[in-house]
Amino acid sequence: MIEPAKGDEVVNGQDRRGRLLEAAIVEFSRRGHAGARIQAIAEAAGVNKQLIYHYFGDKAQLERAVIAEVIRRQDDEEVHLYALPSFKEFMEARCLPKEDRPLAWLWGQLLAWEALEHRSQGDVVHFEERRARFNARFLRRVRESQNSNELDPAMDPNMLALVMLAIELIPRVLPNVTRMVTGFSGDEPEFAEQLAVIFDQLIDHLAPAAYRGAGEQDGAGPEQYAAAGEAST
Repeated sequence: MIEPAKGDEVVNGQDRRGRLLEAAIVEFSRRGHAGARIQAIAEAAGVNKQLIYHYFGDKAQLERAVIAEVIRRQDDEEVHLYALPSFKEFMEARCLPKEDRPLAWLWGQLLAWEALEHRSQGDVVHFEERRARFNARFLRRVRESQNSNELDPAMDPNMLALVMLAIELIPRVLPNVTRMVTGFSGDEPEFAEQLAVIFDQLIDHLAPAAYRGAGEQDGAGPEQYAAAGEAST
């Protein structure tokens, strides 16, 4: 009998772990921590469930790996969003329909399960890492937009960030409420277009009075807002 080379064993191990992680992402997003079944994950991955314990330790560690992987993928997916020149463009891009941003919708499902399972701060997976990531990315973008007067610097940046994030997440986390209020389930391209319009209008109203209207130019960024402020003085 020919023994497999060590390199082949490593590749096979990585493949099995990868399949388990993919299956776990789907299972946890559909059923949450309490409802996720190890056997179902193993069957979906086509491997023995004992391999889950071998690669991840236990269900809690598997969930930590799921959250870490989804966050990593989101970071890769959102790199171009943070390069957009204006906050309007940034929020419009974040609200693209499900077909264009499936990972964002999957993340919304995971967040919904966290809320339903009534976890305390200490039980939220990777809480401190996620908070630091949010502060370094989304909150920083809000503060930069306040510094350029695209958003009113007199507003509390944390509360402003929370409001913007809530508007973005509601269609993903509460599709039934979205349907009841708007007639859309939240994942349609038509809904995304309407949401982008609302963000445009909302952000324009959230600018200091002297700077309102500067963002009506396509691709307006900090320079346009600064010019608008100088013209008003």
